[in-house]
Amino acid sequence: MPLTVGGGIRSVDDVRRLLRAGADKISLNTAALARPDVIREAAERFGSQCIVVAIDAKRVTPTNVARPEPLRTSSRPPSVQAGLADPAGPGVRRCRQRRGHRGAGRLALPFRHPHDRRDQAVSGRARRRGSAVTPDELTYDERGLIPAVVQEAETGEVLMVAWMDRDAVGKTLTTGLTHFWSRSRRAPWQKGETSGHVQHVQGVYADCDADTLVVQVHQEGVACHTGARTCFVNALSGAGATANILERIERIVQERKAAPAAGSYVAGLLAKGEAAVCRKIGEEAVEVVTAALGGEGDARVVSEVADLWFHTLVLLGERGIPLRDVLEELARRHRERAASRG
Repeated sequence: MPLTVGGGIRSVDDVRRLLRAGADKISLNTAALARPDVIREAAERFGSQCIVVAIDAKRVTPTNVARPEPLRTSSRPPSVQAGLADPAGPGVRRCRQRRGHRGAGRLALPFRHPHDRRDQAVSGRARRRGSAVTPDELTYDERGLIPAVVQEAETGEVLMVAWMDRDAVGKTLTTGLTHFWSRSRRAPWQKGETSGHVQHVQGVYADCDADTLVVQVHQEGVACHTGARTCFVNALSGAGATANILERIERIVQERKAAPAAGSYVAGLLAKGEAAVCRKIGEEAVEVVTAALGGEGDARVVSEVADLWFHTLVLLGERGIPLRDVLEELARRHRERAASRG
């Protein structure tokens, strides 16, 4: 039975995994608005016949628009939740026009009725988990500011910490993009306004004292002004300094692939193509065996294994395969072995 699968799809890697799992078509909705290039990339890689763009529009009335909004806990960005004032209006028309040259093979318009109660149901669940609060009910410091920890919604990675005033909190909620207050410049600013590295808000949460926010986002590009994916790149010496090192190397490979840097070993190797990367992996594998069987000592074996792992990560990056796919495969095998023994 042909299946069209959608929901929570943010990248080409997500599309690939679902197609490999047996999906016939992939439906992109939030991703189509947050990252339109995902449509083009997926269509080029898998064929436009596999890609459907679904615009989740809802007819709203002026009273809907004027109603003040609490802090959102839904996984959908506000721009989608708020819907469109006219289902045949410029928002849908613009999406249709963009979809045509982005490469998607089909457009779906699952319009919602004005009396659709799904948003209220989400709010009700949120209230049962914890009290919903409005921006005015937050606890700001003597300067009228509240700290906001920005986190990648899909991975939980902490990207940055910044400050918001009441206006920034309100703009973040109503626009679906992060806004902050600069303490040094004493001025408001929007993340990515000049660089293009905007953050699409997926949820905003207040802690139990309502004096700190967690803002879950989908990050376009990088979060740090230094060009790093996250501002938290300086590991302290001692225990824990090697935490997530494979993921950190994976991100470096991705960055070098997207924006080759002059003098970068990774960028240079990627430029030579997949065959060159594979030859390097073969060389490193031989050196691991030679170090182990040749009596070169444990330190040498560790060094050669590190080289092998590093170049394997480069190959995964070159092919666009996430490291988590390998980890999930290892976990699957472990579960199967454990089940067979049990």
